[in-house]
Amino acid sequence: MADDDILKLLKGITIFKVLTPGELKALAKMKTVLIKYDADEAIIQQGDIDLRLFVLLKGKAVVNKNENPGRILATLKPGDVFGEVSFISQSPRTANVIARKPVYALRMDGDTFDALDLAIQNKIRAELIKLLVLRLNNLNDSIVMSEAMLSYLRYNT
Repeated sequence: MADDDILKLLKGITIFKVLTPGELKALAKMKTVLIKYDADEAIIQQGDIDLRLFVLLKGKAVVNKNENPGRILATLKPGDVFGEVSFISQSPRTANVIARKPVYALRMDGDTFDALDLAIQNKIRAELIKLLVLRLNNLNDSIVMSEAMLSYLRYNT
C-alpha cells in the first residue's frame, strides 16, 4: 500500500488525530502492514506473546476470553485500536479478537514504533493511555451496574 493511501487511513484514526501533518507523514512511511482476515479468523489469541498494535480499518471483530468464549466483551468497528495492552505492557495477550466479517487491519510492531521520533511516540502513548482509561472506566461502570442488578434481584425476588 502506498504511503499516501496509508496517510489517508491514518488521518481518520482517533489516536492519530493529535499528530501534526508532518508527524502523520512520518508515521505513514514506517513499516506498517495491512492485513486481511477472513470471517471467524483469529486476529489475536489470548496468551500469545505478540506485541503488535492493530487498527481496524474495515469490517467487524469481537473480543472474548478463553474462560467464556461465548460472551462478547466488545465489538470492534473501523477506527478502533486493539492489542494495546500487550503493546504497552510487553505482556501476553489478555483476550481473543476474532473477525466476524472480513477485516482489514493495519498492524504495527514495537520495532517500528521505537523507530518513530520520540515526540510522535509520546503522543501515541498518551492517546493509548487515554483509551485504556476510557475502557477501564466503562468496565467499572459495568461492574457497578451488574452489582446493583444482582443486589436488586437478591432482595426483591
